[in-house]
Amino acid sequence: MEFADSRSTHLRSAGNNEKRYIVRQSLGYYRTLAIGGIYTFAPASTSVISKQTFVPALKHCVATHPLLNATIEGQESESPAFPRPQTLDLHNHIELLSITDIGAGTKDASEKDPIHHITVPARKTTEDLAKCASTLHDQSIGLLAYLSKFRLWMQGEAEKDRDSSYEVRNLGVFDPMATSQKDAWTIESIFFAQPANLTGSCLAFNVVTKKGGDTIVSVTWQKGTLEVENEQALVNSVCELIHSYIGEAA
Repeated sequence: MEFADSRSTHLRSAGNNEKRYIVRQSLGYYRTLAIGGIYTFAPASTSVISKQTFVPALKHCVATHPLLNATIEGQESESPAFPRPQTLDLHNHIELLSITDIGAGTKDASEKDPIHHITVPARKTTEDLAKCASTLHDQSIGLLAYLSKFRLWMQGEAEKDRDSSYEVRNLGVFDPMATSQKDAWTIESIFFAQPANLTGSCLAFNVVTKKGGDTIVSVTWQKGTLEVENEQALVNSVCELIHSYIGEAA
């Protein structure tokens, strides 16, 4: 969201890596990060679930991370910045979905069993990281300090072939009870999905685990990059293979 208001407070200018993401959004190459969960409230904790129910939690997030309260100014320029509006109505940033709404939005995804475990040998990962760190290949982040025209660079990168097939993004284990009031509420499950890569891997596997619960994996990709006629069928087959391999290992 872009915002310009004389009453806003300038927090800081965007850093080089942040400029990269802002330019992607401005050019239409970037989509929203999605994090969702199923919340369960104890009957005695609240009688009616409303937007106000979630306002205290959002206030805590904004107070802890000020940039969550910021907007983007000058996103189509080479010098974007983060201003903070004078006022912010958190109710405008909360949307409650009914069970019917949720079911309609996830019908296709729910036809497949969730992938519960993805493991990567630590030794192999360490070797791969060491190998990549010793070369200039795929080191665009470190070279951003020498880049003066982000928009032209981003448009050029979008036209190149991908240099890798897939990547795994793992948020780790989420423990909702670590900071919540005991027995007042809990989160039954959680998921997240990042935008499809513009210049990185073709497929992105997004993993998050609830402590003591399920591991949920989502798969994202940019349409047209898999070079097959039916991309959805290809992704489904990959997920089925992973699920079967994990089942055999378990």
